[in-house]
Amino acid sequence: VRLSQAHPSNGQSFSIDGTALFPKAPAGQVVVIVRMPDGSEVREANYLRVGGRREVDVVVEGDPSAGLDVLIKNADSFGELGLLVTTSLALDHRRERFVTVAEGQGFIPGPFGEAVWLELVEGDSTLMVRQYNLAELPGRRVVLEGRREGRTFRVFGANGEALPGAMVSIASPPETGSLSWGYTDGTGQLRLVVPPLDSLLVCIRPASGGGIVDRPLRMPAQFEEEVTLHLEVDAELNVRYLDRGIALSGIKGFLLGPSGLAALPISYSDGSGLAHSGGISASSYTLRVLQDEIWPVRAEVQVITGINEYNVEVRRVGSLELMVSVPGKPGNGPGARVFLQYVETGESIADWVGLGFLKRPELGMRADDGGFFRVAGVPNGTYRYSVVGLEGEVAEGELVVPPHGTARVEVELRPQ
Repeated sequence: VRLSQAHPSNGQSFSIDGTALFPKAPAGQVVVIVRMPDGSEVREANYLRVGGRREVDVVVEGDPSAGLDVLIKNADSFGELGLLVTTSLALDHRRERFVTVAEGQGFIPGPFGEAVWLELVEGDSTLMVRQYNLAELPGRRVVLEGRREGRTFRVFGANGEALPGAMVSIASPPETGSLSWGYTDGTGQLRLVVPPLDSLLVCIRPASGGGIVDRPLRMPAQFEEEVTLHLEVDAELNVRYLDRGIALSGIKGFLLGPSGLAALPISYSDGSGLAHSGGISASSYTLRVLQDEIWPVRAEVQVITGINEYNVEVRRVGSLELMVSVPGKPGNGPGARVFLQYVETGESIADWVGLGFLKRPELGMRADDGGFFRVAGVPNGTYRYSVVGLEGEVAEGELVVPPHGTARVEVELRPQ
């Protein structure tokens, strides 16, 4: 599978559960290209927002006859239009796609489930959002009156004063994953296009830090009525990042609420490894760290009213190298299969490659023509290796990868 935008990115192979992860995909309109074993290609278009995460389902065998025609009235009044489409394929499973609109018309191929969400976008801006039950659409056809819709929100801080410069995200229920966001002006006001639902989720991030995430928001019955938001916080989180007892500075994490749709950044850790969230709401969060030279962190934290303190173990990354040889048989080191297991968790490097956490070595988990094998960006610590030669020769042992360094081991294969 390859992710394409202005130019192709690095390819990824699918893991055993049928997923491929691109941790640093470009924002904007992208195309996922899947090359099948027979050489054919399947393409799936989508749209990635800055800083967001998008799951793209690729349907290999669609049903064009079960598609949906979309007609946009007044399309010539706007710039380049597109449709972000979310359809239900099965219980708790959604498929998301991006469909271009040409001359006011777009076609969404099947298959579908019971419902479809349509988000009409102009460039990076959302114009309107609609949800339909497909059983209620005669002739599989939708007609949209193209216009700019939005609700007005006003945000107040804990002191009751208007809150300028705050980032506000409004999300629909987690199963759809749609999200609108913007910044308040000098009067604490902003206007966003949101789904026409009675209840939504709100995230508020003041410029001073902290905030609230996944707070239920009851929408006024009248679309024109201003929605008032209050930043009410009752907790704070202090996180200390440690790597085997060593405090780490310069670590930047963020908190995800239960929906996973919006995030609250926390401060960089100081010289003692300590980072602060600022004022937040008591709730359940997922702490994430996605940073160069640090192995990805995912930790569940329960924040209660008041000051909360957590120590979080992180691992700086390093590299490991194996030089494989067979005494008396110089040609048997090349092509040897390499098996590596991280002793701390029992996970294998091959699993990390399959999940997209690591870049796949050029020859996979095999030594090259010179008997050399290298993998970079693995968490520091002890690894157990097993190397199998072309004629079944075996060598086993352990090595220790240092933080920001390289572990090198010469491996001699011996007949069984």
